Amino acid sequence: MNRSRRIDVVDALRGLALAGILILHNNEKFDAYISPDQPWAFLSSLDGFLGGGVYHLFGGKSYAIFSMLFGFSFWIQYERMRDKGYDLGGRYAWRLCLLLAFGLIHSLYYAGDLLQIYALFGFLVIALRKAPDWLLLTMSVVLLALPLQLGEVVCASMDPSYTPLPMNGSWPYWDNVTTACVNGGFLDVIRTNITAGLKANLIWNWEAGRGFHIPGLFLLGMLAARRRAFTEMRSRSWIAICLLSLAAALVLGRANAWIPGHLADGSALRITLGRLLGTYANLAGMLLMVSAFILLWRVRIGERLFGFLIPYGRMSLTNYVIPGLVGLFVYYNCGLGMWHHFGGALCTLTGLVMLVLQIAFSRWCLKRLGQGPLEKLWRRLMWIGGNPDKPVKSA
Repeated sequence: MNRSRRIDVVDALRGLALAGILILHNNEKFDAYISPDQPWAFLSSLDGFLGGGVYHLFGGKSYAIFSMLFGFSFWIQYERMRDKGYDLGGRYAWRLCLLLAFGLIHSLYYAGDLLQIYALFGFLVIALRKAPDWLLLTMSVVLLALPLQLGEVVCASMDPSYTPLPMNGSWPYWDNVTTACVNGGFLDVIRTNITAGLKANLIWNWEAGRGFHIPGLFLLGMLAARRRAFTEMRSRSWIAICLLSLAAALVLGRANAWIPGHLADGSALRITLGRLLGTYANLAGMLLMVSAFILLWRVRIGERLFGFLIPYGRMSLTNYVIPGLVGLFVYYNCGLGMWHHFGGALCTLTGLVMLVLQIAFSRWCLKRLGQGPLEKLWRRLMWIGGNPDKPVKSA
């Protein structure tokens, strides 16, 4: 395979992850996360079905795929430069600083930004770019096992009086963010996101275990790129992953259903075990989605079904950042204020309309510009003082 060529299956998979994130964010009304006080009857009977279905299908899984492919993309870029005789480490560190800047700007109007978190943990993949595969795999497994949360389960099982770590530390800050979204003006949103929003996002990501999950997924993606998993790994291996992840998802789901009837309400073990099994189930669901997607793609069914997502996935930065502005206009008090009226069904429908428009925009940009606008800016800023075709050697 020509390494300089875009890997269509990866772009389509990234597009699927982005689509899931977009629809989830719409169901959360881009932080105007409150039930409508003047709901419209149109499609309201489907609110529970569509809203719950979206969270069941994409919750905890789309972001995991997106995170894994971040590590994948790093290795593809690093390997391309390495084959030319250059180490991309220093230049990529600058690229992550730019990503942090993009994330900080994004967080001004959408507090749930992931780019800042990615930029900070991205330095881990730089540090481990020369590590052997076995070390990447070991570290990824340990991180994805959520050692802190696993330790809590052990403590709770040994000591019923154990007090689990709180999971509501971010709530007061999110309340401030939501209040600004549904009652304030545009400047109120920005001021609140700078203060309460940043705290809410960082605390929530830590409480949700993403401080372990995201770097673990980065390393898994980097290992997948090294091993050519998406293009050269045998289909029988993907079938095995698909079947094992399906079995794991079913077992973990069954275990979660078992907990309420067998562990006392409010007990430390019930709380900690429920948290851990829920996260493991999402990881198994993510692997199931990825493996099924790859297998469908290899028999051409996936390409016919999801090929339209390729341009959308190629413009991942632009397509991740723009929806927050649209969501602000649609849902916030400083815009149309549709949080008053939209339930799960209309939010899902809005997300699908936004997806169609973004796909059309992505096709236009790639045809006219060759890249998305933010991707082009990111690349130009990354190579200030250098040339991607004749890069300066890293120290």
